[in-house]
Amino acid sequence: MARKLAIGVQDFERLITERYFYVDKTFFIKEWWERADSVTLITPPRRFGKILAINMLESFFSVRNSGKGTLFQGLVIWKEETYRKLQGTYPVICLTFASVKQNTYEKVRQRICQIITDLYQDYRFIRDSGVLSSMDQAYFDRVSPDMQENDATYALYKLSDFVRSLFHAAFKTNPYLERGLMTGITRISKESVFSDLNNLKVISSTSDQYAEAVYLRDYESGSGNYV
Repeated sequence: MARKLAIGVQDFERLITERYFYVDKTFFIKEWWERADSVTLITPPRRFGKILAINMLESFFSVRNSGKGTLFQGLVIWKEETYRKLQGTYPVICLTFASVKQNTYEKVRQRICQIITDLYQDYRFIRDSGVLSSMDQAYFDRVSPDMQENDATYALYKLSDFVRSLFHAAFKTNPYLERGLMTGITRISKESVFSDLNNLKVISSTSDQYAEAVYLRDYESGSGNYV
């Protein structure tokens, strides 16, 4: 049965289980993991499959997908025994601000806090697992869309400060972060929301690194590894 070319599907698991046409980019998992950069920022243009790439990584590493190795059977990454053992072994936090389109600081901040609150609720099993200290549990319980400035990240009064502090806490001073990947955003200058993140490995649209994984090469339009 011929596979269908599904336009706009950004869910890796759905692509595989419903047998839609998919150009195998799973080698990106190995390339990214073995480079061992603390935080990677990839900024390809729009419509280059950034969300699908992130979703693929989440599907592979997330402990929620433990036992779902069948999603990757027949793909390049599954040929590697080391990575077959790595699949489904990490708690993965995937956060997108694609829906943050409000036009005032107050509304943007509240929307971001709502997204963070929803994420905390998704991972409430960690709160109830017994691995958190009483202080961490108390912080967990304070998270809400209306949380005060000092409970959100720091005492923040401007959107740039809010985002800068959020990124700093998540990607620079986070002792629990094994590896981080950001995409879908442009690094305008060093004096921006990234000014505190001197640990970023920046991959632009002109970089050769990850080029095979991020971009669709000419040969892939006529042949290649498809599923």
